[in-house]
Amino acid sequence: MVQSEGSAEGHMIRIGTSGFSYDDWVGPFYPEGLPARAQLAFYAREFSTVEINTTYYRVPDVRLVQGWAEKTPADFLFAVKAHQGLTHERE
Repeated sequence: MVQSEGSAEGHMIRIGTSGFSYDDWVGPFYPEGLPARAQLAFYAREFSTVEINTTYYRVPDVRLVQGWAEKTPADFLFAVKAHQGLTHERE
């Protein structure tokens, strides 16, 4: 098959949310009693990507990021929001 330039063949659209840790998701999405530390792993069973918002406010600790990676499949995609120092603050 000939693939034209700009073809979407082989590309994937991923569906995810902005963040994954919300108290009001317990019940409608997360099972009652699921510990907060297990929410990302549960989320990753349903979605293949998530936007990380905390990076807008501060650079996360390396251990936190490693924990995210350990709780998700190898092909899971993190969309990291740029820090406010790059996007909003002026000198």
